[in-house]
Amino acid sequence: MLLAVLLAAASARGPIAAAIGVGLAGFVAALAVLGRERMAMLAMIAAFATAPMYKGLAPSENTPVTPTDLVFGLAVVLLLPTIIGRPVRLPLATSSASSSS
Repeated sequence: MLLAVLLAAASARGPIAAAIGVGLAGFVAALAVLGRERMAMLAMIAAFATAPMYKGLAPSENTPVTPTDLVFGLAVVLLLPTIIGRPVRLPLATSSASSSS
């Protein structure tokens, strides 16, 4: 409920803030419905789908970060708890000498 109040207050500051607030509210709702891992995969798909559009382009000469980079960074941040929480599963090392005999 606090998030809804903050988004409503931000939306009253102007049309750009309202668009950002609506987008953030949609993101939070999708995150609640779809879950963190699905949202991360959708963000990665969106980043790879939009990457050709931003090839060699940046919003400003001073800022080399494109919106595609931001979406991919969001996906990585969403997946960090999964990456950190799961144990590493490595395949068993097999000896090549025992398989050749």
